[in-house]
Amino acid sequence: MFFIQPNDHISISSAICEYGINYQITGNEIGVQRNKFKQKVFLLEEDYNRLTILRDKAEEQKDKQRTKELTIQLKSISDQISRIELETIVEHPDWINSAEIFAGYPTDTIAKYFNSFTTDVQDSFFGLYLSKIITASVTGSPAPEFTLQNDKGEDVSLNDYKGKYIVLEFWGTWCGYCGRDCHE
Repeated sequence: MFFIQPNDHISISSAICEYGINYQITGNEIGVQRNKFKQKVFLLEEDYNRLTILRDKAEEQKDKQRTKELTIQLKSISDQISRIELETIVEHPDWINSAEIFAGYPTDTIAKYFNSFTTDVQDSFFGLYLSKIITASVTGSPAPEFTLQNDKGEDVSLNDYKGKYIVLEFWGTWCGYCGRDCHE
């Protein structure tokens, strides 16, 4: 995945590795920034992918102990990647890529760091997106209406809980890297 704007002339070079594709993007600012970030995390991401395959095999073989061990290792790698992400954001408030990384973080974390971004980053595509996330979740504002199925297959509406305190958690088991529990 990469970001391209009109009039960018990018080039992509890549190397297929055992558990991932190591790629470099040149020709636009965000690509160069992403390259620098990816250099810091690529080996961790490759190890994460390798361990995910091993964990999936252990689950298929119903080896609960091995699955548990691998899950702990995956969490450790995920935590390392998260630390590097936050370090990158703090070190580079002038990078559009920092705002892009932040798009997957919880609103309170985005709000905590957003004002440290330079004006150019805040006014970028990703900065404007983050700004919308922050302002859309102002305390006291109503949540958007929705209806979803619960774990028993029954429809549950937000209106069913009107006037009650609720906690909502959304995630997807199908998403390996982006679904990892890694954001603070």
